[in-house]
Parts: sequence; C-alpha cells; structure tokens
Amino acid sequence: MTKIRQLTLYFLIFAVTCTFITPVGAQQLPKKNSNVRVLIEVDDYKLSKYEPKKGAYLGAYVYQDTLINGDMKKFNELTGKKHASFFIYVGYGSPFPQKWIDQLKEVGAAAHIAFEPNNGLDQVKDDQYLRNFARKLKESGIPVFLRFASEMNGDWTAYSGDPKKYIEKWRLVHDVMEEEAPNVMMVWTVFTFPQSNILAYYPGDEYVDWVGVNIYNVVYHNNNIKLKADHEDPLELLNYVYDTFSERKPIQISEFGATHYTITDGKYYVDFAIEKITRMYNGLKTKYPRVKSIFYFDVNNLVNAPSGRRINNYAITDDERILKTYSNLISDPYFLSDVGPNLEGTVNNEFMVVKDGILVLNEKTFVSSSVLKKYMKAKVFWDSQNNKLTVLKRGNTITFDIKSYKDIANGKKGAFILNGNSYFPLTEVAPQIGYEVKWNGKEKLIKVSLSS
Repeated sequence: MTKIRQLTLYFLIFAVTCTFITPVGAQQLPKKNSNVRVLIEVDDYKLSKYEPKKGAYLGAYVYQDTLINGDMKKFNELTGKKHASFFIYVGYGSPFPQKWIDQLKEVGAAAHIAFEPNNGLDQVKDDQYLRNFARKLKESGIPVFLRFASEMNGDWTAYSGDPKKYIEKWRLVHDVMEEEAPNVMMVWTVFTFPQSNILAYYPGDEYVDWVGVNIYNVVYHNNNIKLKADHEDPLELLNYVYDTFSERKPIQISEFGATHYTITDGKYYVDFAIEKITRMYNGLKTKYPRVKSIFYFDVNNLVNAPSGRRINNYAITDDERILKTYSNLISDPYFLSDVGPNLEGTVNNEFMVVKDGILVLNEKTFVSSSVLKKYMKAKVFWDSQNNKLTVLKRGNTITFDIKSYKDIANGKKGAFILNGNSYFPLTEVAPQIGYEVKWNGKEKLIKVSLSS
C-alpha cells in the first residue's frame, strides 16, 4: 500500500472512530506541571498596530520625578539609553497636553497617555471635546498609546463597577480615535488584581490594539505591616493577563515599579528593588516574548502621590545602585529605543505560551493532538486496528505505538490516549515535523522553534 493510500485510510479510520474514544479505565488526568513553561513558535500571527516584530519598546514615567524635573532627555542620559516612549496622566475633560507632546518630539519618543475619566463614565461622550482631543493626537504626527480608563477592575477607580457601561464608553472612544486619529493605539490595561472580574470589562478583540497590565512590587500591601508582599514574583503577577490575551494581542506592561523604601515600617529595601527589577526585565527576554513594551514608574510616591497614597518610593534616579542595575538591564538591544514603523497586519513568527494540552510524566513532556493541530498545524490519524497514531505535516510523518497511560508513566515509549485526548512525546514528534526543542533548566522553559 502506498504512503498516500495508507494515510488516506488512517484519515478515514480517524474520522469514523474518533468520537468513540473513551477514557482509559478510571485513570485521572494528571495535573499540568505549572513549573514548566512551554513556548511554541507559530508562523501565522498578524502584527497589531505598531507592534514590533521582535523585542519590547522601552518606556518610562518620569513626569513627576522631581530630581530631574521630569526631564525626559536627562532620564535618557542618566540611564544611558534613549527610551522609545514616555507616559503622562490626563484626566478626561482636561486640556490637551500640547507642551508635553512637543517635549516628547524633541527627544524622539512616542506618546503614552493614561486617559482617565475620573468624574465617572457619564462624562465620556462623542462630543467636541473628544473629537478635538483625537484630532490633536493625529496632528502630533507620532505614534500614541492611548490607555483609556485603566485599572477598571479595581474599586479605587471612578469608572469601575459597571462593565456594560464601561465597554460602551470604551467602544465609543475607540470608534472616534479610529475615525480621527489613525496613529492611536487603544491600550486596554488592568491592574494585576483582582482577576475575577477582568474578563467582564474586556471590550472585544476588534476594539483593542494592545492589552496592558500594571504591576508593582511592594514589601507590604495597603500600608499594612500584616500584609507581607515581598514574596511576590513580578513575572507571576504578569501571568494571568499574559496567558489570557497574549495569543491574540501584544502585551504592554503599562506601569512597573519596585519600592526601595516604604513608610509602612520605615525601612530601605534597595536589594529588594534590584531583585524585582532584574527579575522582570530579564524574564521578559526569555519567558514572555509577547510583551512588546514596558514602562518603568520612576517616581518617589512619598512626595508626589496624592494624599493617602504616599507610601512607597519607586524612583530609580535617587539611588546609584538601582540606577546602575536598570541601566545595565536595558542596555540589551532587546529593549527598543524607537517605535514604528506600523506593520499592522504583517504576518510574523511569534512564540506562544501553551498551557493546555501539556503533560509532564517522569520529567518527559507530552503534547496533545490539539496542541499539534492548533500551534504546529499538524494532522493526527488514529489507526484503531493496528493501535497506532500517526502525525503528519507537509509530507513529514511519524508513527507511534499506542500504549496505556500506565505503561507510559512507567517509562515505556510511545503515545497514549487518556480521557479522550491523545498525547505524544514532544522531543520525538517535534523534530520529525520541522521543529527544534530546547530546554532551559534554570528557567524551566521549553522552547519549540521552527527549524531554519
């Protein structure tokens, strides 16, 4: 029998019998190994608005850094690298920040505006104010991240509590910007927590260009010495948003800060800040390639925050060791100094995090048929008569004997079917269909790349 006829038969057998796959005995599906992170390269992702092909735009908030008088040029000089973008807060209804826009253009940076309806959502209308604001953004002639009504998942904002109205107003702003200011990227940004209500506020893929998250590492939460937070990993605080949205949208860390002094106990935590900043910026390069921009919050909140929030110092310009650490981290070419050009719609290779359909048994990683189909564009055929599974991609095939889950768990070679899903050894199947598998033991990271 020729290979083509044989594969056709496999397909027919699979089509007829796949609906009759039943769980193997009383075996329970083992828990996913959350300590192992799997990234698989896809070749059909379409870039979003101003999304870079590789790397992450380097950004910061320095407007309230009193040590440098909010000078963006001075900040670039102190850190040793030009930043691609800086941000500012603008209350909805406030005048357009033309002076700041002009200063941005002098340092060759893109704009990032946190546009906040602090008097509530009812003030947001399709009116002359919004239209004029949008037109001025267009007239700026530079790319603009417009972070409208961020941290809506927290009850500390004036626009939380009504997801339906929030989505309505978000879409209104989006539509106005789309009509008036094609250089604007709509950035939908949440706070790290609470997570339970985040999805309720999502306006929909067609209304969002980038998805953002604000992350802060503090020693104590809410100025309460009993609420210790020094154990929190900034990358773990990123996980929910990243794992939920990164497959379809570029991710922005819209604000990131690590305290090095807190009034909660009146102590300095320079080593703490260095550890968290290092963890974040190094981690993005290896484990979170879909983070395409990050903004450091360079502010001493003990001086510049509103009353009641003067708790932590996040500034990096007032401590030599922290500044040197930051400068060394961002010197990597991975962190980009310029935004653009706009390659929206361009097909690009991207590494996607894969959480479902991954099992680790005896330190051996298995991937499900759904992972092979969705991320690696392979086909799976089941020959129930001969008890075999075949994986096919672009003329390349590999066939596995089907073993029981118990046999595989005991070290036998092959594939297995469990609870209606077929699983294959990653290091055996991937090379046969055009991929390279690399293991980073330090990061517990598996990277599956398309072969060159």
